[in-house]
Amino acid sequence: MDDEKQLVRTNKDVQRIYQQAKTLQQSDDWQMPQHDWNVEKLQQLQVMALPELIEHLRVTVATKVTLDNLKDTNRQKTVNYVRAFNDELDELKKRFKHYTYLNQHPVEIAYRREHHVKHLPTAKHIDNRSTKIAKIGFFATIILASYDFSSWGNFLSNPIYTGLPLMLLIVLGFVGFGLLYFAAKLNLPFSQPWAMYHNHRIKSLVNRIHRADERYCQENKCDEATLRKRFKFHESVTASRGVYFEKMNAEEIQTRENLNGYVTTLKEHVAYFPMDDMQDVRHVFRIYKLLINGRATNWKEAAVLVDEDERIHQLKQTLVDEIHAAKGDIINSITQASEKITQSVQAATKSISDVQSSLEDQTRRMDEWNQEQTEIMYYQTGIMQDSNDRINEFYGRKQKYY
Repeated sequence: MDDEKQLVRTNKDVQRIYQQAKTLQQSDDWQMPQHDWNVEKLQQLQVMALPELIEHLRVTVATKVTLDNLKDTNRQKTVNYVRAFNDELDELKKRFKHYTYLNQHPVEIAYRREHHVKHLPTAKHIDNRSTKIAKIGFFATIILASYDFSSWGNFLSNPIYTGLPLMLLIVLGFVGFGLLYFAAKLNLPFSQPWAMYHNHRIKSLVNRIHRADERYCQENKCDEATLRKRFKFHESVTASRGVYFEKMNAEEIQTRENLNGYVTTLKEHVAYFPMDDMQDVRHVFRIYKLLINGRATNWKEAAVLVDEDERIHQLKQTLVDEIHAAKGDIINSITQASEKITQSVQAATKSISDVQSSLEDQTRRMDEWNQEQTEIMYYQTGIMQDSNDRINEFYGRKQKYY
């Protein structure tokens, strides 16, 4: 493993690269460049030939459009990288939680699989005020007493073996169910003995299963710290951080280089025009349309017409809307200029050896982190399957751990 791969990205690195991305998005370089305007430049603009004037405006608008597209692309990529990184961490935590549960509750899982239930049985709520059981028992005792007294002859013929036990049962029934009835009226906890017995059995079963799971964890060292090491949780997080960092860093380097190229081009052409008119690129585009359509022959005429039009209509369209609303030849001219500028900037970026070398190194490191991440995931899948197989053995042998 080379030295660069030894550079483990920490959570501080993750936060730092994210803050750098936010800083880049908030940079003033995305705005129209500032420049000084003086009388000499005004005189140059007034005598500038129409083709040259149109070309400067075309490049200005096309570069700003390309710059806005670059910003949107960078913002969307950043959002996608952050979302993918968080999703990976959430999925890792979910898989580790499942792995932990498999290792810390094998007896419980075996019980649920054997009985085809999703959860262990739970104690039912007991309504201590219910007199249903007492009434049913009381009426059953009355029926039994009626039957006993109707068979008085059998009682006299065999009082010891038949009559006395029945009489005793009847007496206990009247007394016992009577007490249960009054206990229910008083909301006493022992008014529902059968429900209490059922809940007691459930609690005993659950306690035995939990104790069996605890014994298993003690014997097999299933504490969370040990399971994290066994699951390679930290290694997996490190790999995810590495991929995220390299993607964000490569995106930032490439975007900054392209941004610098576009800003250089923009500064070169914006400098020919008054700064006040350059504040809103939509205003510039409307001037460009008037010139290219022949409705104005110089900058002053076009600027005056656009000012009046904006003052009357108070236009609120975005630059994209303005371009889409224009004629086909105007749209094509802006599109062609944008493509030419993009190709020029990218060619200049590729010609810088250190930037290209940095991007290639980041791509290589990203591939290495992805490979390590894949290997860890295969390993994690294997040990989770082993845990499942072990639980299936418990179920197959139907061993009573509880």
